[in-house]
Parts: sequence; structure tokens; C-alpha cells
Amino acid sequence: MPRDRQSGPIGAGARRILGRFKAFARASGGATAVEFGMIAFPFFLIFCAIFESAFMVFSQGNLEAATYAVSRQLLTGQAQTASTPWTASTFRTNLCNPSVSGILALFDCTNQNKMFIDVRNASDFTTNPAAGNALFTSTSDTYSPGTSGAVIVVRVGYLYPLYFTGLFNSWGGSSSSTTRQMTSTVVFKSESY
Repeated sequence: MPRDRQSGPIGAGARRILGRFKAFARASGGATAVEFGMIAFPFFLIFCAIFESAFMVFSQGNLEAATYAVSRQLLTGQAQTASTPWTASTFRTNLCNPSVSGILALFDCTNQNKMFIDVRNASDFTTNPAAGNALFTSTSDTYSPGTSGAVIVVRVGYLYPLYFTGLFNSWGGSSSSTTRQMTSTVVFKSESY
């Protein structure tokens, strides 16, 4: 009687391997874990970038609100006519003081390498006294609020640290940039005091 080729030891082993391969191909128990493993890293990077971007926008709004609130003291003359007139360090301190500016203490105002202030008076609204003066330099700390009725330009800059998006340089700047330059500007004519 002729021997069947598939009934031998090689045919049984091949059937077993083919059967296991078919069972593996039909199984879907671990498919979700494998699929999540493939997208987990990009998902968490995008999630962190969205969170950091939202917090950066929140911080920019706080910087604008603080600059406006502290500039109001210059607008009304309270800073200039106080028993101890404000200096650059007083302006810097009040910028981060929640009782004066009404914001959360998000900024490192004491560090002059992170927070930059530039307060200048102008002759009128058509001239820019800060033109040509870079804000984010060690020499930009200028405080000259002027007198009654003066046009005042207040610029505040902050180097906001980037933790996730700085790694991929998604906010522009140099390829090694791990900070974002946030600025806030207020221009007004001070009241008569």
C-alpha cells in the first residue's frame, strides 16, 4: 500500500506549523495592545505639546494683564508721586506681586536674565523711543517713566522655558532654543498729576 505523503512525520509537522500560523492570524486578543504600542509615543508627544502650548498662552495672557495693571500705576502717577517713587526694581517687584498686578505668580521676576523691562517716555505717539533697542538683552533694563502728561512706552519681556516643544523646535528660533520670548507692550499718555 502506497504511503500518503502527508501522513508521514514531515507532513504532520507541516500541518501543525500551518495550523498554528492560521490560529495566530485569526487571534485578535493582543491587537489593541500592539496598536496602542505603535501610537503611544507620538500620542503622548502631541498631548504634552498641546498642554505646554495651552499653558504658554495662559502665561502670555498673565504677562499682558500684569503689564497693564502695573502700567496703570504709571498712568495715574501713583508710581511717580509715591512717598518713595518707583525704581526699576520696584516696578519689577510689583509686576509679580499678585496684590498689585492681580495675577498668579508665574514668572521669575527677580532673575534679570529671564525678565526684561523697558519703560521710556516719548515726545509724542508718533515716535518710538525704544526703536533699535533690543528687549532681550542685559542692557535693556531701562526705567524712565517721565512726568505728568508724558507719553510712556512700557515693554516687558520674559524668556518662557519650553520643556516639550523646545525639544522639537516647534515654536521657531534657533535649533537649540528651549525658550520662547514673550512680550507685552503698553503705550499711554499719563494723566495730569
